[in-house]
Amino acid sequence: MNRSKRAGKTTKRATVKSARRQHTDSRRGPDSVHAQGPDPIHSNVPARASDTDEQHGAQEASPPMISTRQSLPDTRSAITHKFSVAGHEGYLTVGLHPDGRPGEIFIKMSKAGSTLSGMCQAFTRAFSLALQYGLSLEDACRRFKGMRFEPMGMTENPDIPEASSIIDYVARYLELTFGQIDRD
Repeated sequence: MNRSKRAGKTTKRATVKSARRQHTDSRRGPDSVHAQGPDPIHSNVPARASDTDEQHGAQEASPPMISTRQSLPDTRSAITHKFSVAGHEGYLTVGLHPDGRPGEIFIKMSKAGSTLSGMCQAFTRAFSLALQYGLSLEDACRRFKGMRFEPMGMTENPDIPEASSIIDYVARYLELTFGQIDRD
């Protein structure tokens, strides 16, 4: 056999082995690394923002979020507010920093164990962490006001006669009650 034919067979074998390896890696799932590197869509490494995204982010007027968490003290002041949206009753508890700023919120719905109650708990955990990492109350309320989903409707609060969701009600209540404190 001459050298050129042997080189052709070797190349063909290498190509078949490479194809098998990639097929095997694809069956292992998105976390497997193969000759081409990790799949950037399924990678746990965050994608780098483009230069234009960084320039736009620097132009926003909001103060930057902080990298350390400002936890509340073990003993803290709090207020609890009873609310009702379209007949669904709940209690909103707001834990306060020593200077009076909200630092955490909790929602307890009357139907414990329901999907609505679970989603409210998830929302309040995320909202509380965002506040503790530096998101201003004003920015947080702006993002959640106007969210529209059931239950929606009339409330018993004369300052917020109608809400488009429980999240909308909570954001509007926090803005009305603590909006001035956050700006000082």
